[in-house]
Amino acid sequence: MEVKKLDPKFYPISTLAYIGDAVCSLYCRIENVKYVNVSTIHQKVTQQVSRDGQAKGFERILDLLSEDELSVAKRAFNSKAAKRHGNDLFYRKSTAFEAVIGYLYLAGKTERMYYLLKIAFGEMDDDSLRQERAG
Repeated sequence: MEVKKLDPKFYPISTLAYIGDAVCSLYCRIENVKYVNVSTIHQKVTQQVSRDGQAKGFERILDLLSEDELSVAKRAFNSKAAKRHGNDLFYRKSTAFEAVIGYLYLAGKTERMYYLLKIAFGEMDDDSLRQERAG
């Protein structure tokens, strides 16, 4: 039996953010295995996937988003779920970040997703990032 795949643009924002949060968490854990001590890995990952860490990541990638990605981000930023936390700006940005990552994952655009995750979590130096934004 063939299952029809829904275009990720039509998933509820909460679903995109839920998937994006899981992808971010796994990505950060894998990227931080260089720290041998599990406690150190946990501490680093917890910082990265926190509301503040994801909001900061969102700010780093915002200028690089395509029209479709920006549309998903705006929907997430303005969603009821994002505003449920006392209209917290950091929470709204982190929800937008998670939704974009979830959208890219479900759309099968993993190369683009990894690229944005590397920028978001500071794995590209500032000179490389400036060149990307200029080009």
